[in-house]
Amino acid sequence: MKKLFRGLLMLLMVLCTFTLVACGDDPDPDKLTDQQVVDAAKTTLTINYTEVTTDFTLPTTAAGGVTVSWASNDAAIVISGQNAAVTRPAFEDGNKSVTLTATLAKGDASATKDFTVVVVCLEDVDTIEALTVAEAIASEQGATVTVRGIVSGFHYSLYQDEPSIQACYITDNTGTVYVYGYLVAQSVEKGDDIVIEATVGEYKGYTQLTSPNLVQTVSKGNAIPTEGAKTDKTIADISADLAGNYTAAAYLFDGVTIKKIDGGSYINYVVEDKSGNSLNIYSGANSVEFGWLEEYLGKEVKVLFAVNSQNSKGTKWRGHVLDVVEVIGDWAGGSQGGGNQGGNVTGTKATIAEVLAAAESLAHEEKLNGNYETTGTVKTITEAYSSQYKNITFILTDGTNDIECYRTKGDLAASIAVGDTVTVVGEVQKYYEKIEFAYATITARTAGEGGGNQGGTEGGGNQGGNEGGNTGTGETGSATAPLTVAQALAAGQGTKLFVKGVVSGYHYSTSVQGYYITDATGTVYVYGSQVAATVNVGDEIIFEATLGQHNNFVQLTYPTLSSTVSTGNAIPTEGAKTDKTVAQISADLSGSYAGAAYIFEGVQIKKIDGGSYINYVLEDKNGNAINLYSSGDSSEFAVFDQYANKEVKVLFAVNSQNSKGTKWRGHVLEVLEVVGDWTGGNQGGTEGGDNQGGTEGGDNQGGTEGGDNQGGTEGGDNQGGTTTESYVTTPEVGTAYKLGMIVSGDKAVYLTGEMAGYYGASTETYANGKDVYLEAAEGGYNMYYMNGTTKTYIVITVSGTYYNITFQASPSYVWTWDATYNTVVCDANGTKVFLGTYGNYSTFGGSDYNKYVASSYLARFYTAEASTGGSTGGNTGDNTGGNTGSGSTDTSDAAATISFADTVNRTSADGNAQVWAQNGITVTNSKGSSTSDVNPQYYNPVRFYKSSDLKIEYTSNITKIVLNCSTADRQLLDTDAITGATITTDGTTVTITLDTPATSFTISTLPRQIRVSAISVFTE
Repeated sequence: MKKLFRGLLMLLMVLCTFTLVACGDDPDPDKLTDQQVVDAAKTTLTINYTEVTTDFTLPTTAAGGVTVSWASNDAAIVISGQNAAVTRPAFEDGNKSVTLTATLAKGDASATKDFTVVVVCLEDVDTIEALTVAEAIASEQGATVTVRGIVSGFHYSLYQDEPSIQACYITDNTGTVYVYGYLVAQSVEKGDDIVIEATVGEYKGYTQLTSPNLVQTVSKGNAIPTEGAKTDKTIADISADLAGNYTAAAYLFDGVTIKKIDGGSYINYVVEDKSGNSLNIYSGANSVEFGWLEEYLGKEVKVLFAVNSQNSKGTKWRGHVLDVVEVIGDWAGGSQGGGNQGGNVTGTKATIAEVLAAAESLAHEEKLNGNYETTGTVKTITEAYSSQYKNITFILTDGTNDIECYRTKGDLAASIAVGDTVTVVGEVQKYYEKIEFAYATITARTAGEGGGNQGGTEGGGNQGGNEGGNTGTGETGSATAPLTVAQALAAGQGTKLFVKGVVSGYHYSTSVQGYYITDATGTVYVYGSQVAATVNVGDEIIFEATLGQHNNFVQLTYPTLSSTVSTGNAIPTEGAKTDKTVAQISADLSGSYAGAAYIFEGVQIKKIDGGSYINYVLEDKNGNAINLYSSGDSSEFAVFDQYANKEVKVLFAVNSQNSKGTKWRGHVLEVLEVVGDWTGGNQGGTEGGDNQGGTEGGDNQGGTEGGDNQGGTEGGDNQGGTTTESYVTTPEVGTAYKLGMIVSGDKAVYLTGEMAGYYGASTETYANGKDVYLEAAEGGYNMYYMNGTTKTYIVITVSGTYYNITFQASPSYVWTWDATYNTVVCDANGTKVFLGTYGNYSTFGGSDYNKYVASSYLARFYTAEASTGGSTGGNTGDNTGGNTGSGSTDTSDAAATISFADTVNRTSADGNAQVWAQNGITVTNSKGSSTSDVNPQYYNPVRFYKSSDLKIEYTSNITKIVLNCSTADRQLLDTDAITGATITTDGTTVTITLDTPATSFTISTLPRQIRVSAISVFTE
């Protein structure tokens, strides 16, 4: 009996142990066996899917360190890690029930659990109310349409320097349309019959479909329809008619050939007729997508071609060969070099000056109507004759005015030399700020009598050049008398001019940057440090410069000094205006005050000492003021300290508005009279200076991006400071952060916790971003935000080669901290993944760290921090330290700085190279081995692409170079790839210390793309 009692007691104890575990009486987890932990996890394991139509994710971990793997019994759902790829059955096959088996494991313990998921079949395609291509194109802009068609081609671009599908074409019996959206394009194949939902949009006047979603793939392997193709135009017709509309259609071209043009650093394909007329086959990725056309080279073919757009110059059509419909035989046509050479060309006859004046008001890429014909002398050849393309680029001059003739063609192009007199006929356009003939034809040429002025200085006579060059005349060094200021300002933008006047003032950055010229007709600012540094106030000079503008203010740029006529002259006041007061100008921000100086009476020059900045203003007796503009420390205005608390009469040149467009600024050229002691009131709230510790235009001195009010309101009410956002370098568990990125254009965006397609949506408003937290996990962190009282985890899901961000009820891969980039990363099936974006996108996604982290916009944890209060004197200025927002290396003692804030300092630019010059620094960025053309549209910051060559030159030996970057993401970190120097990084700057001082330093084949706001050089 006792034995029986003991046995029952022991059995009861064992049963109680298991009962406690099963009933959740919180036993000590350290005393549970692995099998008990697995069994408990099996009980709680669930999935949120019963019916599916798209891919989904499955949990791969469970409580207690249990791993979960998955298997499927049907190909309708294919499991890869946590990703479940769904293939929907055909409508006629009906829905498919699939069993998903979860295997839970810890140590040697395991268990399985089955789930049933129904894969919903495709819709009956006959019930989908899809539009034809023609109907979709006819819909209103912005309308959402459902369209059906056959995938007929793809357009590629470069993603992180690698070719990537960006868009596709779809064709039906009514037409062809371009569909912009890589998610759909990368998920379909040529010949797929698909139904998509998309938005009707437009690009450069061409209707297209954008933001597509794939509704259904109806079938595969279909022939591309040709019934809707047009046959009413030939290649010659289209290439000659740049004003026509060829969108939303495909054309059948018969009797043509496909030609491959191998330029060494690029590959291009064209479709060409037997007369040499051609259309480019357009690629944004070195034409890799056209390899399938190789088998048709040297053949006469019939093709289906979709015209896509014009090139960036607006001088050539381009498009896509959708299909080779027929091979007729071997090519029997002539070869014209791959371009439309055209026939006899005529145009409106005009002088170079007349052409420049006619094109002055054009917008970027806009052209004058019809062709123009002009004659001049070849001054410089900027692109040598290309035997491949049979064209040449050169500068044509009449002695005073210059115009570029870009890639000019014709039978005479091969023999052009400097000094030749030539006639060109063709289209004139404005390309950014430059007026040019584009792809014109040379119709006449007369050889020069010695090749022009090659070896002597232009202007001032032929000094060392060949006879027959530009010999100049008299003191002006030009073929004509120098212009007055008023005459110069009346010339066409881009015109090169000889001007005479008296130096009346300077503008400083870290050193003198430009100067003012005054005569009896007016005053103008001349941008160019080389001349400014060699002349004095009171010098009457003759110089050559180009008429340009900055912030809508007319100025002269790129000056070269011809001669100093005399010194010690009084600054002329005859041309000064007296029709405006300080109050009137400060109140009228829409007025135009360029090209003149004003005489103001009853004013004072006030020095504002803000401790960290010095500024001067010109103020009337009612407190109305205009800032004296400096992008240095205002040291050039110390000469006015002697007039403190004095009433004066001044000669003042309005220069521009501040960066906010809220206040005029300019320069006191001269104090004409001291009236007496100042008797005006002191408002105490005069607007402070434009520059509060950093130089405007990109000479970054550290600090936050400028803003008008850094601690006080205009008028003197001190508000106590502002708020800025900065990313953290040491995150803490449980602390609320915003998950943010600084994206294209230095715009800040923050995660909202909502999805935008396969990506995390964003907002530009900091307060509207989700509060994101880290929680400790084995080996790192989980990342989540709160939906009410529920945690929602930010996880990565793997779909083929894509790493998508999703929001789930449970975590997946563990995040770890990457101190190199101050961001989080995870190991997703053996690939290190970070969060970020690229290009012009502002949504959050996952990317391969080893491929893309150095060239993408990174997601980081941001926090709001209160800044210190400002001066009680009122609005303290535009720029509190440059554009970086996070501090940078001090460049105040640099020998010189070049800014990329605008294109004023850029002397030339095309797809092969761009050149910048300022303050004795010359920066040349050449395409090199990069697969991307140099893109002249980017500045502030300028972009130097990966694998391109960067050359920095200065007038004396350089010991150190500092690159001020737009954000810390654009830095050269691969120091092993830079020879002849060492590299260090600090905040938003890259410092290159040369092993041996030199006047020139080149980084061949940049290891990463870098975006730069300014470059400073240091000397011995």
